[in-house]
Amino acid sequence: MIFARRSSPDDYLPDDWDSAWARGWFRMRQHLFTTHFLAFDRNFYSAVWLRVDLSRWLRDRKFEALRKTAGAFELEFRRMDARGPRPEHEVLYQKYRRSLPFEPAPTLRDLLFGEERRSSFPTWEVNLYDGDLIASGVFDVGGQAAAGIVCYYHPDYRKYSLGKYLIYAKMDWCRARELDWFYPGYVAPGQPRFDYKLDVAPDAIEYLELATGLWRRYRPGSVPDPLKDMTERLNLLASVMDEHGVPTRVMRYRHIDINLNPQVQGLGLFDYPVFLECFPGVASSPALVVVHDPRDGQYHLLRCRPIHHFGGRGFEDDVFSSDLLATEPTLVSSEDPVEMAEWLMRIRVTA
Repeated sequence: MIFARRSSPDDYLPDDWDSAWARGWFRMRQHLFTTHFLAFDRNFYSAVWLRVDLSRWLRDRKFEALRKTAGAFELEFRRMDARGPRPEHEVLYQKYRRSLPFEPAPTLRDLLFGEERRSSFPTWEVNLYDGDLIASGVFDVGGQAAAGIVCYYHPDYRKYSLGKYLIYAKMDWCRARELDWFYPGYVAPGQPRFDYKLDVAPDAIEYLELATGLWRRYRPGSVPDPLKDMTERLNLLASVMDEHGVPTRVMRYRHIDINLNPQVQGLGLFDYPVFLECFPGVASSPALVVVHDPRDGQYHLLRCRPIHHFGGRGFEDDVFSSDLLATEPTLVSSEDPVEMAEWLMRIRVTA
């Protein structure tokens, strides 16, 4: 029932990359990962994966305008060296990195390679020159699809929107080679940092629906927000419990990315971004919680136990962060908040 997973793409063939991207997997250094929820500082978001249907994408006025303004620069596509980025790319990345209002990977090599010396990914780069290198983008190419990894540029050329231009250039290169799909990563409803991806080829974008695992056609305002829905469902259950005078509290869980950690890989630790603590008391860690899973549309009552304590209080505002949690098999499941409340009342009486 976990949401975040990690794997190593050993001996992948071209079609294997296509299949992984189609399931919502993406590159993280020299591994593949998938997740459906994000936490930046103390703010939580849904991660909604996107792809562009290259057969439906047309060179729109935005692309033509960007290409016109950047037309004086030299554009180059080449296979990236499996040993790592060239020095000029690291220099450019550092200039770009220092211009950002957030903290990205410390180096380009760390972003793409981590601690590995060679890459297992089928990586290409697109470079833009104004005499010297002024912008670059990295993307992986499979059998009939490609995935955009990163774009970066010299801050002095910000007015040319080179990051967006390079995304268009990647897509144009892929379509010229008759690829079917381009995967630009995810958007996070409520976090505008990623919204630019929806402005590129909006008539050809699809999003991966968590509830069904199917790709749906994007329409303005149609991107779902599973975290918002989960929170609303739990608040509804909390209000039902409150009518019976039973205390509960809706909490967010800080360690939603724990299953991406190789040290706990395979343990399937609890990683729901939001849960309802049942019968909160003096204990620092919740014993019984209810979650709502958008993949089956049901509430699930789970028994929790802490497996690692980080120190500090269990709850700060509405975020639980002091412990890693493991759960036992589901005790009760129901689509109906009233039915779930009745089960909780029985458990309370017999406890």
